[in-house]
Amino acid sequence: MNFIKGSLLTVVSKTIMLLSSLFISIYVARILGPEARGMYYLLVQIVSIAVLLSMFGITNSAVYFVGKERESRGELYGYFLFLAVLSSTVFIIFIAITHNSLLDSILKGIPRQYVRIMIFAIPLLMFNQIFLSMILGLNRMVMYNVFEMVCYFLIFFNFVIFAVWLRLGMRGAYLSFVITYFLMDCVFFLLFIKKIKLHLEWKKIRDILHYGLRTYLGPICFLLICRIDSFVLNLYRDIRQVGFYSIAISFAELIPFIPLAVGTVLFPKLVSQETQILNTSTARVIRVLFLFLVLLGLTFFLFGKWMILFMYGKAYIPSLIPMNILLPGFIFLSLYYPFSSYFNAIGKPEIVALILIITLLIKLFSSIFVISKWGIIGAAVTSTSTYLLCGLLFLAVFMIKSRKRLGEILIIRNADIKYIWNVFSPLKINKV
Repeated sequence: MNFIKGSLLTVVSKTIMLLSSLFISIYVARILGPEARGMYYLLVQIVSIAVLLSMFGITNSAVYFVGKERESRGELYGYFLFLAVLSSTVFIIFIAITHNSLLDSILKGIPRQYVRIMIFAIPLLMFNQIFLSMILGLNRMVMYNVFEMVCYFLIFFNFVIFAVWLRLGMRGAYLSFVITYFLMDCVFFLLFIKKIKLHLEWKKIRDILHYGLRTYLGPICFLLICRIDSFVLNLYRDIRQVGFYSIAISFAELIPFIPLAVGTVLFPKLVSQETQILNTSTARVIRVLFLFLVLLGLTFFLFGKWMILFMYGKAYIPSLIPMNILLPGFIFLSLYYPFSSYFNAIGKPEIVALILIITLLIKLFSSIFVISKWGIIGAAVTSTSTYLLCGLLFLAVFMIKSRKRLGEILIIRNADIKYIWNVFSPLKINKV
């Protein structure tokens, strides 16, 4: 399957994910109110952060080693599952020690029963991510996207049963995650069980962790960059303000939707390319994406008010100004996905980590100062400023590494338009 077909298939998968998440978001916001929306948003984000923190980059190692070492895949499956069990154990011990502190600070205002339910989802999600990464390493894009689509369909299905039909409200929303990931993990175990070979050597574990840790800081920092403002907002203001801000973020985060799909497919493809071809391929992807991102940002700016009114109602109009402020920042932050694939493919994941660490530190300190004084508007201004900085840093380093000028990276060309036309025409689809 070529790059374009893989990207389009991934877009379909992410669309199902989007529609499922959108339905849940609208239901929670309209039926349960801004406070419940804020609770739901913060708990889902804390789960995502906890999984990334506990995995030590193992998912990236799974994509890399399973793709590179075809002869020893059975043993690799054993290594990755062993590390997933070890990571889950470490996490459970850590959360048992710290969860009271979290409830009194960044998760204040959220009932303990909801937090305890979501804790069960974290180890299950860890195994889910490991299995999906191994499938991605095999370059089985159809299988990867089918499983992602099934997963989000089950989340939607279980949410309708527990939250809507059985009227369990927020408890039902969180149970839908736990049940879905449990069912998905059972399917994955059945799929891989006969292929797993348990033969553990310290040298191989060290190699896996070494590569994973080199790619570990990047995704962690990126997720914290996108989420830390919400937790700081809850710390200095209240869960209701987080509810409004989460709506603004949910619209702005539609902008990276296509880049995320492209970045997922791009990494396995770029790993095997020569440097010059890799530079040219990445530049073309960035040019096409940037034009799309700008047009999408303008669309949200012009029609965002009506979209918020239609989906969430008048009660969420306070989300409009923060959303408009966030749009330029998310356009540039979206470049993270293809650029991170590029730097990982050339064996320089530390570049991604360094840029994101700089961005995270700036956002952390500025968020504490600005959000404490200006609340939700301060959160949006801080975020969009640091996102612009992050995107520009990636552009600058890519220009140095690829020796390409800014116009070659961002300005669309006639050849790109012809290429896009060929891709979506009935003619044969060309490879990047």
